[in-house]
Amino acid sequence: MTDVVSPFDAPSGDPVVVSRDDWRAARIRLLALEKEATHARDRALRALRELPFELVETDYRFIGPEGEVGLLDLFQGRSQLFVHHMMWLDSDEACPSCSMFYDSLGRMEHFAAADTAVQFVAKAPFASIERMRERLGWERPIYATVGSAFSDDFQATIDPARGVTEYNWAPFGVGGDAPFDMPVQSTFLRDGDRVLHKYSACARGTELAQNYHMLLDVTPLGRQDARGWVRHRDHYGDPSAHAHHH
Repeated sequence: MTDVVSPFDAPSGDPVVVSRDDWRAARIRLLALEKEATHARDRALRALRELPFELVETDYRFIGPEGEVGLLDLFQGRSQLFVHHMMWLDSDEACPSCSMFYDSLGRMEHFAAADTAVQFVAKAPFASIERMRERLGWERPIYATVGSAFSDDFQATIDPARGVTEYNWAPFGVGGDAPFDMPVQSTFLRDGDRVLHKYSACARGTELAQNYHMLLDVTPLGRQDARGWVRHRDHYGDPSAHAHHH
């Protein structure tokens, strides 16, 4: 059986240094694997394009800076909607990885040019969300789904006490009855006054939209997630503390 190396693991040991010719040969071998992965991804995306829609029949409501809004409002007049279900901690804090994703997206004009709205939602009190936004100077809104079944219906919340235990389209084994959030991203299409659900990704399926993962994957040290370095951006200390020495 082939060992699978997790992208979350940083390389161990000293750097292996070879001649330019040996490096080139190794790079060509890797290129073949990369092309296989690209072609496999192309096939998956083709299947995604062919995935049928489901009609969203529930009138989901959200609380945002402008007050109560519906799912259709989140499109902001555009044809497509991408929603990141932001995991929320017990305090006035979003999940650090979700916060990093929010920070990494930058400006929205490019998505708007592609007729796409990008929104963040969280199953958290709106006041808690606003305190987090003020603390980090976040300009884009985050909509509260509290009082709505949106997070439950799209597998972004596991709540054993209420029998909500499916994640990634399979039973999710948990201990205890306390509810907790899970990473999910969903896409929708506006068809007149109708909202159609096209796609949702769970767990590592959400990585493909996270540009910082894709960037770090091609660096010598990779994601380094095992070191637990991801923080809210106002919680980072001296960057030199994370330096690697060989």
